[in-house]
Amino acid sequence: MKIKFHFIRFILSGLIILDAAASFGQVLCDEKKHYQLLNNSFQCKWVFFNLKDTVSGIVLKHERKVEPCGAWASATVTIVKCGLDTIRVLDLCSESNFSKGQKVKISPADNPGYQVYIPFYYDVIDEITNQHISRTNEYDERILRTTWGTID
Repeated sequence: MKIKFHFIRFILSGLIILDAAASFGQVLCDEKKHYQLLNNSFQCKWVFFNLKDTVSGIVLKHERKVEPCGAWASATVTIVKCGLDTIRVLDLCSESNFSKGQKVKISPADNPGYQVYIPFYYDVIDEITNQHISRTNEYDERILRTTWGTID
């Protein structure tokens, strides 16, 4: 019985530490248009739009979600070239993994309306704030058009 209690406490402590680590260096965007993503200043500049129809494209970059959906919601981040446009697609609770160059179809999805964790890594330390600057990938500043979608 004691072993089970300690194991459960160990797991819960680990989740709290993971959540704190994921939040370190991150800020929520002030504007509601960012749908409560756990963000940094680069991601606050993303321009959200809604897909009207299913579109096809080619994967340029795919980032798997931070953690399984459960207590916290998370999404994959995929950069997709769709004709002449390149967009970022956030796919809520997706277990899919896509390779660069893979052809995909993106179906419209609704904004979940609650906080969603997305993949990130620490890049550098900001010289002014002395905080870690985190990024999702090298496209954070270059590709701004972002949508919620389901990728197949």
